[in-house]
Amino acid sequence: MKDRLFLQIRSILLPYKEKGGPCLLAFSGGMDSSALFHLLVKLSFPFHAAYVNHGWRDNSDLEAIELQALCESKGIPFAHLKVSNFDFSRGNIEDRLRMERHRLLRDYAKKIGARGLVFAHHRDDQVETVVKRLFEG
Repeated sequence: MKDRLFLQIRSILLPYKEKGGPCLLAFSGGMDSSALFHLLVKLSFPFHAAYVNHGWRDNSDLEAIELQALCESKGIPFAHLKVSNFDFSRGNIEDRLRMERHRLLRDYAKKIGARGLVFAHHRDDQVETVVKRLFEG
């Protein structure tokens, strides 16, 4: 199963690798994005990693420091992006933070000349799937 999954992901990513230029990995440090991080490293896939700090959890800055250290140990460029001036008192906070996270990632991807954004998500996370497909055109 693991080898089959590796080969399937590699077949999806290799055409992007051949085009040159990095992709940007949305790197939360969760199981999904950590697994994808290590897979991209194993494939020698050119990428940068970006952590979006929503300012919602007390340990977000520490988490960013740990992810940065991991990236540095593997030679992967890392960005700690922060959500600023966010109003936590109104509306659907999770949806609004997701939109802000995607905006920050898009802006940073443009800044570094990334060929695309890479999100790791599980089968049931349909919102990330929809956004990914929008970016694919």
